Amino acid sequence: MKQLKRKIAYVKQQDIFFNHLTVRDQLTYTALLRLPSKWSKDRKHAEVDNLITLLRLQKCADSPIMLVSGGEKKRVNIGTELLTDPSVIMLD
Repeated sequence: MKQLKRKIAYVKQQDIFFNHLTVRDQLTYTALLRLPSKWSKDRKHAEVDNLITLLRLQKCADSPIMLVSGGEKKRVNIGTELLTDPSVIMLD
């Protein structure tokens, strides 16, 4: 069951963020906590940068989350789950 939980990501409808953090800070914070500890900080930062590009969040990457649009918040929320490279992602 534990292995199955690692392969499935669930994105809730309600965003749960630290609103004072920037988009990049939120994704970096998540990456530092959830990506494998054997990965270097540089690799984790590179993964965040890649995700920002993939989700087209470059324009708001350095803006506080409280100031970005609802669609951008949703993409940040999805990005926090995509960091762990799940096989399946479910959106609420």
